[in-house]
Amino acid sequence: MRGLAHRRLGRSDVVTRWQRLRGATTTLALGTLVAGAFVAMTPATASAEPTEGGALGDFGACLGSAGAGDVLVLVDASGSLAETDPENDRVSAATYLVERMAATAAKAGFTIDAAVAEFSSSLDLIHDWTPLDPAGTERVSTAVASLSESNTGRDTDYWTALEGARAVMADRTSALGGGDRCQAVVWFSDGAFEIEPGRERRGDGAPPYAAGIDLGTADGLQEASDAAAVDLCRPGGVADQLRSSEVKLFAVGLSPDGSAEPFDLMSGLATGVSAGGVACGAVTSPTPGEFFLASNIDDLIFAFDRFAAPGESPLSSEAGICQGQVCAELRHTFVLDDSITSVDILAASGIDGVEVYLQPPGGDPVMLPREATSQPIAGAASTSEWVADRTVAVEMLRSAEGWTGQWGLIFVDPTGTSADQLSRAQIRVASDLRPTWTAPSDAVVHVGEVLAGTTVGLATADGTPVDPAGLLGPTSVTARLVAPDGSETVVLENASPDQLGQPLDLDLTAVSPGRATVRLDLQVRTADATLPDGSVAPGTDLTPVRVDVPLYLAPPVDIPVVATTLSFGTAEGPMDATRTVPITGAGCVWLDPASTAVVGSPSTVGEVAVGSEHVSPETCLEADGEAGLPLSLTTAEAGNGSVNGAVVVMAAPVGEPDRAVATEVTFSGDMRRPLNRPLTLAVFLAALALGPAIPLALLWVLKARGARIPRRGLHAQRYRVTVDESGVRRDGAALAFGSRELVELVPRSGARVVEAAGVRLRPRTGWSPFGAPDVTVEAPGLIGVTSSHPSPGKRIVLPLAVHNTWILLIDPARATTTDADVIVLVGADASEDVRARLLQDLQERAPRAAEALRSRAAGAADGSPGAPPSGTRGRETATERTEAPPRAVVRMVMTTGTRGVAGL
Repeated sequence: MRGLAHRRLGRSDVVTRWQRLRGATTTLALGTLVAGAFVAMTPATASAEPTEGGALGDFGACLGSAGAGDVLVLVDASGSLAETDPENDRVSAATYLVERMAATAAKAGFTIDAAVAEFSSSLDLIHDWTPLDPAGTERVSTAVASLSESNTGRDTDYWTALEGARAVMADRTSALGGGDRCQAVVWFSDGAFEIEPGRERRGDGAPPYAAGIDLGTADGLQEASDAAAVDLCRPGGVADQLRSSEVKLFAVGLSPDGSAEPFDLMSGLATGVSAGGVACGAVTSPTPGEFFLASNIDDLIFAFDRFAAPGESPLSSEAGICQGQVCAELRHTFVLDDSITSVDILAASGIDGVEVYLQPPGGDPVMLPREATSQPIAGAASTSEWVADRTVAVEMLRSAEGWTGQWGLIFVDPTGTSADQLSRAQIRVASDLRPTWTAPSDAVVHVGEVLAGTTVGLATADGTPVDPAGLLGPTSVTARLVAPDGSETVVLENASPDQLGQPLDLDLTAVSPGRATVRLDLQVRTADATLPDGSVAPGTDLTPVRVDVPLYLAPPVDIPVVATTLSFGTAEGPMDATRTVPITGAGCVWLDPASTAVVGSPSTVGEVAVGSEHVSPETCLEADGEAGLPLSLTTAEAGNGSVNGAVVVMAAPVGEPDRAVATEVTFSGDMRRPLNRPLTLAVFLAALALGPAIPLALLWVLKARGARIPRRGLHAQRYRVTVDESGVRRDGAALAFGSRELVELVPRSGARVVEAAGVRLRPRTGWSPFGAPDVTVEAPGLIGVTSSHPSPGKRIVLPLAVHNTWILLIDPARATTTDADVIVLVGADASEDVRARLLQDLQERAPRAAEALRSRAAGAADGSPGAPPSGTRGRETATERTEAPPRAVVRMVMTTGTRGVAGL
């Protein structure tokens, strides 16, 4: 709980199969959010309804299967936030999200990596992928905190946001070498899609969907907005590309007045159907994401809480608020037994100043203090923290006797003026039980057979078998076989504990080869509790625990096995790539040329084709052991986006094509728009006709526009040190970074000039259009060097990317001493290894740099030439050495139609 307060579009069956759950999964299936109706003088009982899944449940299932996942936190940075979110509630809620995701991953035993991005006219990745371990969680939370300054953007461009997010996720998958990795985007915005006039004049450029549209007129802006919505939601558009890349989209819309209409498009992009009932995209089943509408900080936290524990649908309840004192009749109640190991509660009221009490079984209510507190309450180790003025988070861990029975959560209004108000709670009650499925052996399972002797049982989370006879409350298990085509067959339905462990036969005679799943759903209800007055409180129905066990179904023994996925990599320009589908075993394989189904592609690419020289039994590839079936993916034109789809590969014994079996192979390819060659040629011809001044001026303007310090989280810390031949020392010991240092973020107002640790970092373009911009460190009265420029010069210089650098400063008046100041600039996403290397570099190079600085200072004192001026304020003098133009040939490159993603 630490830190919670910081805040050819084609076959629908192909689409369905594509989105099914993957791998061995242990998860709590998503339950419907049910608000228990408040009845006066009646306690509210936490409840949830069983469900067959949902996007959050699917994502949780995937995490349990793959054991690892990526979550991109994507936050609106438009200027309207200054009015809709003046208190930066989105930052507090997103910080809560990050910390809850970290806690969930630690409990469940999987890994989540997170990145943070903001969007307006473009998408900026402000914090790269970081694992949510304790140190990584702190860094990601710090990056989220920096979003409080991100409210000056001019546009709310959904197209740029989602195409950028898709590209970020594609790059992430490519960097990890592909594989089964679960991915999701948590997307926040405070308004509808909107672009403002003058976008091109501002230097943001026309977005790809607005090519040829005049963005300087109201009609042009409306035409562009309509074009963006069409490209987002058309079959195969940006939404379908994201979905068919198996990226879940969880969206939150902030509407202070509670109006849902501005978020019609956003909700459709997330769920496949807008709140107004309009379909968005063709890949809509199963549900591709979730959308929540929030009107205040409490709503935001409740929405983000749902995303923070994917698959763990909370039990939901409403109750009244006690007036003046604790009352038993208005409690949120839940019943625990010894099969429950932990409880997480998020609760809120609609008024200020409430008190919240936790009441153990048969005990007195215990008030939860306003400050973060850990305290034992009966058989629970309880931790509570107020994450907003009206919202409290509670964690309970079973620790001793007194855990079993009925618990209550009670809201009290000390003023007694809120009898018509309600309180609400989301309660996650975690059981240690998991359903299991066991096959008789680890042998390959082939279609056309009956797999006999399988069993369904129970175990704890660590795999220890559990005797069903010892269960305390009602329990049932349902088992289904999910075939490669997505169809389901019930194998065991609502089996009671005495039915578990009995042999089951799995009929595979009518199933196709490919990836199948044995899906197990466990429904648990805690034991009833006897109350002090002798009455019985019914047990609490927990959300189902879902386990998906992967089962690869091989073709008959004498037919080759075909791999089921294929990546064509990334192409700049039209796609023209050839890759091979791995084949194992002896036989004849070929592509069914009529089977190509494209479910996602950029609108500009034209015809998409998948081909092979092996397209019939007569031209088949004869495999013997290990082989590869070559497939080619081509598009007519270039574009930005993903080309995703599926083909069917046939396999048969040699000479027996009538026995061929079909295997579906899903494919993907990432496309990036290349250099705009006609525009480049036009600029070159203009240079020939009009002389060099125009292109050189354009180059200088482009250079000046790029002279910005990257908008990434930055920590700065200044140290008073001594520097001599032994190294850099503070208080007599080698300089080290303290645990309370390098934690505050440097304000990044505009990112043109940054104030950090008493110095000013000012980007400098210079007069020449060639070369890269840099940063001048303005430290009046001091001389210095940096890790990037360790020799004394006219200026103290850093690169534009100032992150993970150091500055050494000396007062010329004290140059005869070993005194110095060191400023370290560390990226908020810097790992401990990066910090350690930065410190080592400082220790190794600072002594020599300090000696050179002192020598220059001494030379200035005795009138020697060449001494640097002190206290530079970033202005060049008449005697400053100019930059010599390069003697090599200059290559001029200009591009348009960028992806809108700045990977900083």
